[in-house]
Amino acid sequence: MKKIYEMLDYIVSEWNGKVCVFGAGELGSGKVYDLMKLSGIKIDCYIDNYVKAGTLVRDAIYVKAPEYLYEHSDEFYVVACFGGKYKDEIKDQLVKHGVSQYCFIDWKGVKCFFDDLDEAPIYIKQRYSEIYDDELFLMKQYKEMTGLELDLYHPRCFNEKLQWIKLNYRVPQMIAYADKYTAKELVRKRIGEVYIIPTIGIWDRFEEIDFESLPDRFVIKCTHDSGGVVICKDKETFNLEKARELFEKNLNRNYYWHAREWPYKFIRPRIIAEEFIGDGIEEINDYKIFCFNGVPKLIQVDFDRSGNHRRNLYTTDWQYIEGSILYPTDKDHVIERPAELEEMLHIASILSEGFLHVRVDLYNYAGRVYFGEMTFTHGAGYEKFTPPELGIRLGDYIELPIDDRDA
Repeated sequence: MKKIYEMLDYIVSEWNGKVCVFGAGELGSGKVYDLMKLSGIKIDCYIDNYVKAGTLVRDAIYVKAPEYLYEHSDEFYVVACFGGKYKDEIKDQLVKHGVSQYCFIDWKGVKCFFDDLDEAPIYIKQRYSEIYDDELFLMKQYKEMTGLELDLYHPRCFNEKLQWIKLNYRVPQMIAYADKYTAKELVRKRIGEVYIIPTIGIWDRFEEIDFESLPDRFVIKCTHDSGGVVICKDKETFNLEKARELFEKNLNRNYYWHAREWPYKFIRPRIIAEEFIGDGIEEINDYKIFCFNGVPKLIQVDFDRSGNHRRNLYTTDWQYIEGSILYPTDKDHVIERPAELEEMLHIASILSEGFLHVRVDLYNYAGRVYFGEMTFTHGAGYEKFTPPELGIRLGDYIELPIDDRDA
């Protein structure tokens, strides 16, 4: 099946006739309309089996009866907004009446549109990056992910301010710190070798990795994205082909397109392998320390990720916070105050100095603290705060270089 950008490119570059959208419902009159307008494609009319002919859809574009399309089938390219069981039904209808130029777009396809652009030719990327600018993209995505309107001129809550940071905050060092390999080199110089998980190797392509030479346990991940991590606890049972599929896909993705997180746009895609920390049985706590201009304010600890993922929040003096960020909290799950808490907070203060906001992730195992990574836009600025006041309180710590009273 062709990617959506390929279908739209055909219409833009090669189709000289009229264009109609089959389906005047929420998808056709909403997301598909926006996408085609941004692509520079003029919609001549809508066709719908159930919406009355003459109904206004948007911008002086009206519904016409299916018979009109069938009488002029050679003149139209049809973009059908259907998926699932309706796709075959509509396809049969179009073919039966002599419509030969058509494509299908469903909800899943629209959501995957910018993911697909990672594999597109450069001229396609340039076309869509120019017409679907960062601000417009974030306004739409924020509404879709949170259900709220994004106010970039008077941002108040944590998530809104992260969207402002994506668009306006440009500190060159953010690129190096967002890269999982170069970050280790910078952090090593700032806080010392003792906090760095040893690197086993780094490669540009998956096929360059000599797995025979790797230890029995290791962690392998992409340097340029979020989530591209595979943990090997036993090389004998390691699924090499599954890992290959994941990394070959991720190496061809520019993570910037997903949520317009600026630093990811410039990171060179590579694969890094690190030593495995721990005994392979007990879960190691990952302490995510939210810092603002060098001052730690909140600590997040995730646990039971492979089962019932939960997430507890603590103050910097280890008081439990009644609230949650995306995942449920569990007051009955007691996480002891780490003996190295002051050391961890000191490290986070050093690494976060000079940044409006950054989340510093640290591991703590067998009395030792290890650097994990640095994240400048937690959850891309879309994770739900409960209660909402928690998001407001965290947002108050971000002092944006604007006077929003005069915006």
